[in-house]
Amino acid sequence: MVYEAQEYFVAGKTQAAEALFRNALQMYPKNKFVLSSFGDFLISCQRYRDAVKAYVNAIEVADNDPYLFWQAGKLYFNQKKYSAARRYIRKAIENGLSETMNDQARAILDQIANMEKTQTVKNPIDVNDTISYAWTLFHEDRISESEKVFNDIMKKVKDDPQVFLNMGEFYNKTSRYHIA
Repeated sequence: MVYEAQEYFVAGKTQAAEALFRNALQMYPKNKFVLSSFGDFLISCQRYRDAVKAYVNAIEVADNDPYLFWQAGKLYFNQKKYSAARRYIRKAIENGLSETMNDQARAILDQIANMEKTQTVKNPIDVNDTISYAWTLFHEDRISESEKVFNDIMKKVKDDPQVFLNMGEFYNKTSRYHIA
């Protein structure tokens, strides 16, 4: 059924292809091949948000498949959801992504890191990614850089309790301030 759907898509019969994919999903809702093929189809149709859902569902069924993590990570990256992209791409690498894709994955992780270095906090979505970046620096033992990112967040988003709690946890872990 999946191969037939793919043939329909190649022949330009997108609606028929999608109908076949949906039938396959109803018959085999927990099948990694059906889910990932549907994700590939959705990418071809430029329906990226739906595609990432298909890959995440496939990951739940077939844990530790580096291809699925890689596809989800790239889609999140293209949607500028850098925290999720980083998480999925790292999982792809950890689970044995091929050498060629591994190089591409590391290049994307470097791009994310470079973007985060120059990122400014403008809205709540950026706050989560920036906090995530600060903790990444912390866990890489880049404490002074992490502190700088946390301080920048505090200056820009003073009334956000999430920022305040993370900053407190950071100072607690670095033992910079002790209350006697």
